[in-house]
Amino acid sequence: IYYSVEVQPEEGEKASEEALESIAKRRAVIKDSWDFYRMICSLLRDRRKYDEVFRKLQLDPVYPYLNSMTGLNDPGDDGYENNDKAVAQKDMKKKSQMTKTQIAQALVAQAEESLPALIEICKALAGSLGMEEVGIGPVKEPQAAIRKAEKK
Repeated sequence: IYYSVEVQPEEGEKASEEALESIAKRRAVIKDSWDFYRMICSLLRDRRKYDEVFRKLQLDPVYPYLNSMTGLNDPGDDGYENNDKAVAQKDMKKKSQMTKTQIAQALVAQAEESLPALIEICKALAGSLGMEEVGIGPVKEPQAAIRKAEKK
């Protein structure tokens, strides 16, 4: 609760300069405190929003691949590098009745469809991270994708 006590000067009596300076300092402290409180609330709101967006991102089928990219998820500046990151994708119910070749063909079709959007995302990501180059490999043929998956 904020309250203030003001002394009204009598007629002909001017408020002293010290009193005006004291009032100005109090107002500045109150304003700074309020600004700080708003900033903390904003940070908490932003953190919740980032957590929500990150949870949504984790549900995306592309997330395991983005998470496995060296340089994006590795703290490279402290010498740690994890070359054995697991790349996994949840099994979809609709794919349970499909053969490996059919699944690979469906994934290749999805990859080709999403490639233009992925290129734009990578350009924006590279720009925000200050990267000069970002490699986006070609979409594999279904048989090559199956051979690679069997090696892992």
